[in-house]
Amino acid sequence: MIEAVESPRAKLVLLYLDERGPATPREIADALDLPRLIVLEALEVLGDEGLVTQDSADRMHVATHVQSKTDV
Repeated sequence: MIEAVESPRAKLVLLYLDERGPATPREIADALDLPRLIVLEALEVLGDEGLVTQDSADRMHVATHVQSKTDV
């Protein structure tokens, strides 16, 4: 699945979520030392591709059908 993601930053965010588990955009930005706007843009791309979902606490998750398939 990750091969289909063109953006290097979106791949990084997806790998982070797959490795670390659910996180808010701010937590992701802080952990990856990226501007929050960049993380939000990456999450939008990943969401549009059905690779991540958001819960009621604004935490992002790797979509169930993608988990454990993000091996590079």
